[in-house]
Amino acid sequence: MMPSPARSRRPVRIALAAGVAAAPGAVGWLGATGTPLRPPLVVAVVGMALGIMALAGLLMALLFWSSRSGHDWQAAPPEPWP
Repeated sequence: MMPSPARSRRPVRIALAAGVAAAPGAVGWLGATGTPLRPPLVVAVVGMALGIMALAGLLMALLFWSSRSGHDWQAAPPEPWP
C-alpha cells in the first residue's frame, strides 16, 4: 500500500514556511553587521534560505514516504529484541 502524496508534502510545506520565516532574519542580520545590502546579495540570501529549507523538507518527505511504504522493512527487517 502506497502512502498518500498529501502526507508526503507536509514536511516540504513546513520547511518552506521555516525558510520564509528565516530569510528576513538572515537579511536583517547581514544589515546589522554593516554589510551593504545590494539587490543581488539579498536575492542570493533569500534564495539560499528557501532552497536549503526546501531541500531539507524534500529529504524528510522522502524519508517518511520510504518508511510508510514498507521499503525500509524490505531492505533490512528489524532484529528481534533479546
